[in-house]
Amino acid sequence: MKPYFLILVLLLSASGAKAQNAVSLIQKSFQTGNIALLANYLSSDIEVSTPNGEATDKGNAALLLNSFLLQNVPRSFTVKHNCTAPNGSQSVVGTLGTTNGNYRVSVALKGNNIDEISIEKQ
Repeated sequence: MKPYFLILVLLLSASGAKAQNAVSLIQKSFQTGNIALLANYLSSDIEVSTPNGEATDKGNAALLLNSFLLQNVPRSFTVKHNCTAPNGSQSVVGTLGTTNGNYRVSVALKGNNIDEISIEKQ
């Protein structure tokens, strides 16, 4: 019985560490305004929505996010919510403080891929 318990604990801690790494990466990327940190994790058919517009593919999404962050220079990013669904998908919601005010940032992930990013003025 003990070996099964040990395996279960190891699996749960590994998935928790993976989730924490994604959150840390998202937080660092938005705090520093460096979307290049997320580039390898953007899904090819990502949906991005910002006050500046929308994008539905990886290349345009990165351009749109960079443009937004150039116009709204980040000052801080605070994670408000982070949850993982039973199917493994994850969502992160945070507040991005910029030179032009605060924005709510929502990020949806499936595995290691970011499927959706939404930025709204608060």
